[in-house]
Amino acid sequence: MSSSFIGTSMSRGFAGEITRGTFAYTTEVKENDGTTPVGAPGLLVSLTSAGKATVATDATKVYGFSVRDYRQVDPDGKVWPADRFVLILRRGYIAVLADGTPAVGGEVYIGTNGKVTATKGTGAVAIPNCQFMGTKDADGIVEIAFNI
Repeated sequence: MSSSFIGTSMSRGFAGEITRGTFAYTTEVKENDGTTPVGAPGLLVSLTSAGKATVATDATKVYGFSVRDYRQVDPDGKVWPADRFVLILRRGYIAVLADGTPAVGGEVYIGTNGKVTATKGTGAVAIPNCQFMGTKDADGIVEIAFNI
């Protein structure tokens, strides 16, 4: 949702940013799959049979959304490699890039290309417990609610 003030509005942020409240979401960390790793924030994530994070292509197997990573260090002060682990939103509100024309309360689909879309077209399947919370901004970012 865009915030308006004094005749202008703010953008919705960046793909993969959690958009609401400190206690209004649940995340968890999973190891990234080496074959088809999750390489960007705001992507749909599913799990392999080994429990590793991979890019989702099937709406019935969506585990969550990849969250924008703010690099962390281990106790020795070394930064974890960016592709080793994925922070996954399991419940909450997140900003994502979306195709189509999202509307408040509209269903969120996974397209044949694995991207989030508002268009119910050939091969697009609705993601259970997921809805758009507004329209997208000029950058194509829209807020969605997942498992709320």
